[in-house]
Amino acid sequence: MPQSSLFSFFSAKAAKPASSIPSATSSKPGASSKPPVPVKKEVKTAPQSPPLPSLGERVEIYFPDDAEYFACDVTESVKGSKFRVEYDDGNKEVVDFGEAEWKVCKTKKARKAKKPQSAASNADADDDENEFSDAMEEEDSEDDFKGDESSESEDDIDDWMVDDDASEADADVFDEDSEDDSGSPKKRRLGKAKDKGFSSKKKAKKAPVNMNSKVSFSPDYEPSPKTPGSTSSKLNNPLSQFKLTEIVSTPSAPSAPLAVTPAAGRAPSPAPTSSKDQLIKWVDGEVNPMGSHVHNHLPFLWKENLMDAQGVRFGQPGYNKRTLKWTPQAIEKVMGGKSKITAAKQQWWEIKAQYFDTVLLFKTGKFYEMFHMDSDIAVKVLGFSHMKGGEAHAGSPEAAYGTVCAKLVAAGYKVARVEQTETPAQLKIRKDKTPKGKKKPSVVNREVCAVTTVGTRTFCFLDSDRCFDKDSKFGSEADKGPLLVVKEIMMESSAAENIIPDDDTPPAICEYGVTMVDAVRGTITLGQFADDKLRSRLHTLLTSTCPSEVIVEPTCSADLRTMITQSCGGTPVETVSSSECLPKSTAVDPAIRAQLDRKDGFNPWDHSDCVSQIKRKKYFLSSSKSEEKEESIGRWPKVVKACVDGGANLALGSMGAAIFYLQRSLVDFEIISMAEVRAYVPPMTTNARVETSENVEGNNTMSQMSEELFTELDGVKETTTETNVTTDHMQLDGITLENLEILANQTDGKAKGSLWSKINRTKTPHGSRLLRGWLLRPLFKSEDIARRADAVSELASGPPALMMAEASPLMRKVGDVERLLSRIHSMGGGEGAHPSNRQVLYEGKTHTKRKVKDFNNLIKGLQFLDKVINLFADADIKSTLLKKLVKRQEAGGIFPSTTEKLKWFANNFDARKAEEGKFSPVQGMDEEYDEAVEAKDACLQQLYALEAQYCNEIPGAKGKFKYINIKDDSKDKFMIELPVNVRVPSDFKVKGKKGSGAKQVNKYYTVDVEEVVERLNEAIDQEVEGRARGLAAIFRKFDSFRPLWSIAVQVSGMLDALSALSEVSSQPGWSRATILESKGPGTSSVDIKGGRHPCVEVTHSGDDFVPNDLALGGEEKERVLLLSGPNMGGKSTLLRQTCLISILAQIGCFVPAQSAAITPMDRIFTRLGASDKILAGQSTFFVELSETAAALRGATHRSIVIMDELGRGTSTFDGTALAHAVVKSLVEDTKCLTMFATHYHSLLEDWKEEPNVRLGHMKCHVTDGDEKNITFLYQLGEGACPKSFGINVARLAGLPEGVLAIAEKRSANFQKEMEGGVEGVEAVVEKIKKAAEEGNVAELRSIWESLNA
Repeated sequence: MPQSSLFSFFSAKAAKPASSIPSATSSKPGASSKPPVPVKKEVKTAPQSPPLPSLGERVEIYFPDDAEYFACDVTESVKGSKFRVEYDDGNKEVVDFGEAEWKVCKTKKARKAKKPQSAASNADADDDENEFSDAMEEEDSEDDFKGDESSESEDDIDDWMVDDDASEADADVFDEDSEDDSGSPKKRRLGKAKDKGFSSKKKAKKAPVNMNSKVSFSPDYEPSPKTPGSTSSKLNNPLSQFKLTEIVSTPSAPSAPLAVTPAAGRAPSPAPTSSKDQLIKWVDGEVNPMGSHVHNHLPFLWKENLMDAQGVRFGQPGYNKRTLKWTPQAIEKVMGGKSKITAAKQQWWEIKAQYFDTVLLFKTGKFYEMFHMDSDIAVKVLGFSHMKGGEAHAGSPEAAYGTVCAKLVAAGYKVARVEQTETPAQLKIRKDKTPKGKKKPSVVNREVCAVTTVGTRTFCFLDSDRCFDKDSKFGSEADKGPLLVVKEIMMESSAAENIIPDDDTPPAICEYGVTMVDAVRGTITLGQFADDKLRSRLHTLLTSTCPSEVIVEPTCSADLRTMITQSCGGTPVETVSSSECLPKSTAVDPAIRAQLDRKDGFNPWDHSDCVSQIKRKKYFLSSSKSEEKEESIGRWPKVVKACVDGGANLALGSMGAAIFYLQRSLVDFEIISMAEVRAYVPPMTTNARVETSENVEGNNTMSQMSEELFTELDGVKETTTETNVTTDHMQLDGITLENLEILANQTDGKAKGSLWSKINRTKTPHGSRLLRGWLLRPLFKSEDIARRADAVSELASGPPALMMAEASPLMRKVGDVERLLSRIHSMGGGEGAHPSNRQVLYEGKTHTKRKVKDFNNLIKGLQFLDKVINLFADADIKSTLLKKLVKRQEAGGIFPSTTEKLKWFANNFDARKAEEGKFSPVQGMDEEYDEAVEAKDACLQQLYALEAQYCNEIPGAKGKFKYINIKDDSKDKFMIELPVNVRVPSDFKVKGKKGSGAKQVNKYYTVDVEEVVERLNEAIDQEVEGRARGLAAIFRKFDSFRPLWSIAVQVSGMLDALSALSEVSSQPGWSRATILESKGPGTSSVDIKGGRHPCVEVTHSGDDFVPNDLALGGEEKERVLLLSGPNMGGKSTLLRQTCLISILAQIGCFVPAQSAAITPMDRIFTRLGASDKILAGQSTFFVELSETAAALRGATHRSIVIMDELGRGTSTFDGTALAHAVVKSLVEDTKCLTMFATHYHSLLEDWKEEPNVRLGHMKCHVTDGDEKNITFLYQLGEGACPKSFGINVARLAGLPEGVLAIAEKRSANFQKEMEGGVEGVEAVVEKIKKAAEEGNVAELRSIWESLNA
């Protein structure tokens, strides 16, 4: 029978005799796989149901057929009054609480019992939770360690720990074979269990305050005094004022205790009232509202008293928000000074003091508990309820870790998973070994096993797979940007002497080293570059990578912080100081502590310390096994080795800070040992390289590595990293990515409506990532573009198109194999001293299933890729690139031979057995496992030998003697069962009984059997551990072939990306662009027939998009288009679509046009829209000119520049003058292709005779006799537009007619005056002079009024 059904009766609130238990057809939970929806009981005396339950609340639902209430947990809100609930037997259903009869559960929750994960796991879990009992503090005897119910009362139990397993503890003896007459599983109480010190606290009700309300008030707000038991109407968070690393101290009355607070971009956590005198005193034994718990009264948490571990006060320079200075005496004083703080509580505070800015998920038994300020966050973010008592407390089961962690991280919090790294049995041994005179340990040891942030979340086996489901609310979690670490140095004024001389080159004022960490896929990218005042390169980096978290130094410039804030929105920003140290390990073994503790004196931002850390932790292989020199770096990843040899110290400095942050998060070895390190070099912002003498060698090193790190697969040169090389790719800076909406639209910043959303038709995540990289780095060399376009063309319409159509369903099944390779690497065994190697988990089967599922999915995914390649085996392919990709290495291609290796793993790995924990290592593979199997067999033989002996010695025992509970995961293994009428020797101790009278059966243990069972349990535990090691060994073996799998993934990603482009290209109206060669300055060209914007299908009025022809450059066409026309007439759209068509052509895709012929462009510069940068103190006009300056300095004759209404941010005269000068520079100096939209008609007049300038306008139609009505035609016409029709557009926008009338009159006067030209102005001046000479005041007044009419 299902084990989960055995304990279903515990949810019943009224005990019933066995004869009255319903049959298997009853609607009682557990009786069937689909319990019926309970209906409302028609009884007049029925209690009135509460309005609606809260999520996480424990309630009882009435089942009419059973005339009984059954307890369940409210797990999910479905719709309206409907909620999903889970009963204690594991059954789930949706209940309409508006119809069903229900009530709030009045007793504590009986946590769902499952099969033990090991021989003693349930007992361990009970003992683990027991440690939070005050009785545990008695150290005089072993009985005190176990707990004694006679010496405890409810008041003696620690309020933190609620016994949710108490119902299991009621039964001292377990009989897995006991069932009632109807077949319903049951468990009888056969003896009084010895109380282990559990609390009998009941499940708490929701505190009478709305924890989800978003309220705030100023720091000096003083709420009215509260009385005990009342609720706080307002919540304040003293740390919510943090912006990056800036600490702003606000004077106020004695402040409220501080809660864990996220960094910039993280949601603030709740905190109580704002004055010590107004704090609410908690009420023992009651549910206290937020703001009235013990931690709210602790003086060392008040802002004016807050200090870090080094004694630096909050708000003072050098304050470290990650640590806390606390004293047990302060807590004891607040608690009344009746007793000392318990060891368990002290353990929590000691860990919290090292992770003060982090939410602790503190393992107690099978549950993760959150205490004090962390409990407040659980209530606020997770919707949990505070438990009864003065010390705030909430928690969740181990199985819910993934969901809980995901919600907290999504809310902006750091989450530390604190695991038990010692069992109660191990604690007992440690206690027994403690020398006399020394304090004996009384709680199991705990260690922080992982700290999770949005940037360091690796999605380990504890996380739910829903995180990778695109259709779930967690769907985008794994696709977030990388963790970005930025090291900045400002250049000295003397550095200008080292800049390559160029009058037009902007001075480099700063230099950056960057490290990007993709924690999900285990990749690291290093870069180093100089930057200008506008941080153009950094802006490009931030825009293209969209980091999920940013790490900077506390001393970084305000400009850097501003750029991060503007470019990354709400991205969390953390600071790491140069003197910061890692938390001290809490491991029991001193040798392990020595391995984990990072020696003081290391500077996270120092390049030499970075190299030392890599060597000390042995993240990478040394040069050879025989070479023991510490300095050996020969086998390090090429990028890291090049940085060390080439002196890229800033890049190494940022990598050192990244290593520190990963070490603090305890995921450093898991990620860095993947040795997947890449190089990043941003686009050049100008024609000249900007370097400094100090770091020029390091910067050049990164550029060289960028060129070398293209994935060259037997002559096929395609990049799989986000690098940029001037000679090989079109360069797109951050401004261009934003203005052209390459990755995201400008409306809400989402991908919808962007060019990326248009072309991303990939089937695999790794293919999608590669295609995104292609979009950010369009090709530049004609031969590279042609090679990729040939492959796209063949997949779009050639014979391979049919094979690709057949392969697409297989590609969809592949999954994110790149991520899974990283997971298998980490599960194959990491750092030996890592705390996770000692953690005690109670959901072992669930975790094992996830591991096996990942491994099985990876094998299947790679097998699907293998099948995809088989489909192309006999294909007649013309494209050299496509032929290389779909042919195996033995056939002249580049796809590796993976079939046999995958078959070996598939045949030698039984996923079903592995999920059940029955995976057995091959004999000789693990010596300890072999010994455990032999010991287990010996114990079993001895037990059955004892059975034969007892049957021979005890009269009447033969044929009636029976061992019960003989499974490996049974409790009370090999208990002897004999009828009561069989007389047994005195050494047979009765442990339980069932039945009565003559049918009574007793259950016994003997000393001999107990001794053998104890050894059997140890052997079984060792066997289980050996199987787990065997699983890890399989993972390690698979990971040893990672280079082979990686090539297969890269090749399949390229095939997927090409297939996506072919799908886009096969659309009606899309054609392949002709790539032309540029013959020198002034010969670049664009010739588009019937071009359309790739992302705009209809006009704003709902009509079909109007295509346009455009020809610029070449030997016969003008290079510059001065474009005029009405607002909303389509000028900006024409500018953008021309650039987007060029980008599509250069990534090898077809373009939305009847035909297109272009020369490859090396850069695209854009000056579009109007925006200011308030945080940087930059006006709209300044931003315009900055973007224009970048174009004038960076454009070459192979570039394309588009500008829209330059100069509108200043006066008409200054704007016209600047526009004229810019056009002159672009026409005469740069000689690049230019599209310049303007409303300055004088500018059009100035350049209408220039042979390299073409005038054009967007056509519109004005109704004859009524110029108030205008129709936009969206067609490009020759010549200048006669007027801008601004007032017509204003009328369409709905301005009042009175305002429009005044505007029309003033416009006519201005136009008349302008048409009068200089002579008109001179005539007016003469009239004024004459009137002044004659003293004719009336004439002067008349002239003035006419000028202002």
